[in-house]
Amino acid sequence: MLVKATYPQKPGDKARLISGIEPGDQGRCLEFWYHQYGSDIGKLNVYIDTNTIGNGSYTLLWSRGANIGNIWRKAHIATEYTTPFRIIFEGIIGNGIKGDIAIDDIRRLPQSCKESNNCDFEDDTFCGWENVRKTDDFDWQLTRGPSSAELITGPLVDHTLATTSGVYAFIDSRTNGKENQTAVLISLSMPDTGSNGMCLEFFYHMYGAGIGSLTIYLQQEGFRRIPMWTLSGEQINDWLQGKVGFVVNSDHSILIEATISKENESDIAIDDISIVNGYCTIYPILAQPNTSFTISTQRTTTTTTLGVTTSLISTSITNTSSNPLSTPITTSRSTTNTWLPSSFLTPKTTVPTMLSSQLSTSVITPKPTITTSSTSLPSTLGNFAIVIVILILSVLV
Repeated sequence: MLVKATYPQKPGDKARLISGIEPGDQGRCLEFWYHQYGSDIGKLNVYIDTNTIGNGSYTLLWSRGANIGNIWRKAHIATEYTTPFRIIFEGIIGNGIKGDIAIDDIRRLPQSCKESNNCDFEDDTFCGWENVRKTDDFDWQLTRGPSSAELITGPLVDHTLATTSGVYAFIDSRTNGKENQTAVLISLSMPDTGSNGMCLEFFYHMYGAGIGSLTIYLQQEGFRRIPMWTLSGEQINDWLQGKVGFVVNSDHSILIEATISKENESDIAIDDISIVNGYCTIYPILAQPNTSFTISTQRTTTTTTLGVTTSLISTSITNTSSNPLSTPITTSRSTTNTWLPSSFLTPKTTVPTMLSSQLSTSVITPKPTITTSSTSLPSTLGNFAIVIVILILSVLV
């Protein structure tokens, strides 16, 4: 099904697709695929109508309004109702013709999907996660028991059950990939985290002489991904816990990327993924990615014929990460300070010498402390302008 953004449609126009009356006991999860590509994307909404007499009272269950690129994304919405209901898909036209919205493969599933991004893989599915299409080299797989017949890499059992009948996800370095190739899982899209943030928790297994790397990314819809957690090289032969917290104010997804370092000895496995409310610190601390910010200052000095010196100090914070959300973002702040010639001042004059260092950025990153470098600022940066004006006037009079 497609909502075209071209003429005669105009911004704000709505198209609705309404299901028949659905019995409450025939499926607990609504699954569908959606496509939102273009700079003028409007919004795709999904409503539930539990009052089937049709009085126009709907409850919003799900909404997305970002340009996610030329890809299809999967969505899960919990539909655990005991009474009959209708599902309503609503497409809203954006501000131009580059805003077509499409949906496909709508179905109801018997299992719950209240927390689709939480997954132990025991149902032989990836839950809400899926292998990305086109942008990586091979896929994650599900398996039981040892991942390697030679027992030289990978786990022997899963983490959930700790038995050979338990299921986990892994990359097969023997048959599916070559050195430096990657496999990527992507979560279902999630709304903003709120100010309290969220915590991704998972278990990983990275055993083998040729282990590559495991990286967790955060990706705002329509933007490039940024690394939040990364670990490389062989670890102990056991399941280990990983954690990373994040705060983001828009729709976003989590990506899990495994990279092969050496064929046949690079099986990486994950299990028991959960995303819970509340920010958490990164664990282990060695998994801190190499994301950095730099602070720079620039000073311009001007002296008038009366000997009054004005100094303009500009301070900027720039994201210099190799994978920023978009182009490097710079937040700047300027401070002007004025000095009088020493002959204009008297011993009784008290001059404040404080420069505020409270800077803010619009960069969305995890909360852990980030590495910064800066040039030193002078401890005394002059007088306030109002004091200077009063002194000048008193001298002239």
